[in-house]
Amino acid sequence: MLATFIIDAYKKSESKEIATILSKSCDATTCCEWSSAGVYSFWDYYTHEVLYIGLAVDLADRFKQHNGIIPARDNSCKKLYIDEYFSHKEKLGYTIFVQSSLSQPITRKNRGEITDEDISYDLVNMRAAEDREDIKVVEGTMIEAYRRRHGRKPKWNKRRGSRYGTNNVRTNSYELIECITKMEPHPLVSKSTFRELETNPTFERYEQLLHALRVNMLYMGMDLHTALNVVLKNGNPMLEEQYKELAHSGYMRKHLIL
Repeated sequence: MLATFIIDAYKKSESKEIATILSKSCDATTCCEWSSAGVYSFWDYYTHEVLYIGLAVDLADRFKQHNGIIPARDNSCKKLYIDEYFSHKEKLGYTIFVQSSLSQPITRKNRGEITDEDISYDLVNMRAAEDREDIKVVEGTMIEAYRRRHGRKPKWNKRRGSRYGTNNVRTNSYELIECITKMEPHPLVSKSTFRELETNPTFERYEQLLHALRVNMLYMGMDLHTALNVVLKNGNPMLEEQYKELAHSGYMRKHLIL
């Protein structure tokens, strides 16, 4: 399930660096940190205006298309918008809303790894369908929540997204929009950028632990303490030690700096 927002901002000259990090951390073919599929957003680094909300089965490839690193039709990506933005502004905000690699859907990249002899094949297909639908619903919910608050969609969005997502908007749905550019500490927002997580395995491990709590907080309406108790209810000593390490590390007080 989608539960963690990871934020960064980049210069035009840094787009390949971001693409490389996404390819490593959101790889459909390996057991990496995050699923390749998720929701993402481009936003104005200087005004914090959300410019676009989209979804992707492969976040890395989609980012590459939007930034002209791999080819795509102009009408199927935001390259022209991004080029225009960089013509007068130095840095562009970029946020991904991710799910665990345990929720990795089937894509063209990993399809060949699953064979008919695999006894979990049907279950994997079922899970993939559910995970893809979850992403569509979240994207549609976020676009509609933005539209209701501002009277229009984000300026780079042409479509409204999933109909079910549109109908799924609740009073607190706009909180997801606020998380896109949230610099202050927030339960759903990673305390480290893409680049920090790439270079610091400890921070990456902490964010993986926090993701499990965020799932319960976001989808079950739990507070942090209750979510932690649920995660630890099976009495796994190793997991308990990891959360103790996290609690005493000071990481929860860390602030994002872009």
